[in-house]
Amino acid sequence: MTNARHAIERRRRTGAGGPPGIAGAAAVLLVLAAALASRVTAQDAAWGTAVEGVSLHLGLAADPANGARGGLPALEVQLRNEGAGVVTFRPEAIVHGSLEVDGVWYVETWGGSCCSGPLDIAPSATSAALPLLVVPANMFRIDRGAARRLDLRPGRHRLRVRSVSSDTFDIHTPLTDRLVVVSNVIVVAVGG
Repeated sequence: MTNARHAIERRRRTGAGGPPGIAGAAAVLLVLAAALASRVTAQDAAWGTAVEGVSLHLGLAADPANGARGGLPALEVQLRNEGAGVVTFRPEAIVHGSLEVDGVWYVETWGGSCCSGPLDIAPSATSAALPLLVVPANMFRIDRGAARRLDLRPGRHRLRVRSVSSDTFDIHTPLTDRLVVVSNVIVVAVGG
């Protein structure tokens, strides 16, 4: 954004390119769009801190209609293996993980059949993107007080996901069972 502002100011001061007109306005919009696209791409390309070579990514879903709930945009998660051995996981470990909203962790309550089959991620590979369905009515704050539901107010919110580990599903490497990883932070807007 700063580069776009500098270009606009330089154009204003020097008069470069003649009168702004429609072509000038279009050029300014293209510069601003490119700057905004690079910010979104950088956020979506981020990964959480690797633990034993395994890292978790939280991002906006490629298909925006796939999974949007409770005002949140559609989200997806992926695991990356930067370690030397094969990583095995059950998808529930990351799609039913804990969700951090603005610094407060929430856990999902869910029921149904469990579990999908284990998936392997070879060294230097990434899992397929999996939809993360967040249903605020099923998300409860993790703390010592009374259970409180996730109440997403309109505005911008910082989100992260943490994998869960149980006897039924987990992430494991050749060295560790029940690995827990935390994703990158993304900022999303919730409508009003």
